[in-house]
Amino acid sequence: MSSSSTDDPLILVGTLGRPHGLAGELTIWLESDFSDRFTPGSVLRTDSGDHLTVKHLRHGKKSPLIAFEEIADRDTAGAHRGTRLLIDVVTRRDLGEDEYWPEDLIGLAVVDVAGSPVGTISDVILTDTQDRIVIDVGVRRVEVPLVDELVPSIDIAGRTATVNVIDGLL
Repeated sequence: MSSSSTDDPLILVGTLGRPHGLAGELTIWLESDFSDRFTPGSVLRTDSGDHLTVKHLRHGKKSPLIAFEEIADRDTAGAHRGTRLLIDVVTRRDLGEDEYWPEDLIGLAVVDVAGSPVGTISDVILTDTQDRIVIDVGVRRVEVPLVDELVPSIDIAGRTATVNVIDGLL
């Protein structure tokens, strides 16, 4: 098992929201699809350089709720509102075939299926239902669902993404 240094790039895995209840729980906006990252005992780095140990993660009525060993009450939780939770890039899970990290897609040149330039990927929007890439096309920004029918190929090494430009897409 390799160790990581504090010089390794950091990746955002969640942002803490408002306190929930009196026992120090907070809402959390998850930026990670790897649920094992938030198991009890997991240690996460904060954007201020501190470390927080996960006590539990549970699903609330409107959003996930997280508790940490170091946060025992609502006042302490309130002081952590907006805190970004980070991990070392070397601890990310391995990607499966046809999976990409969002930051690897940003900046890719976008071409149509004939190879003609379309634009550049400027952002990736991750949702529970359907991820989308944002393509800068001239002065406009266009969101394209990240599905095989519309984005048939992505070549990270070649720095290009191919888009099937159907009527009304752009």
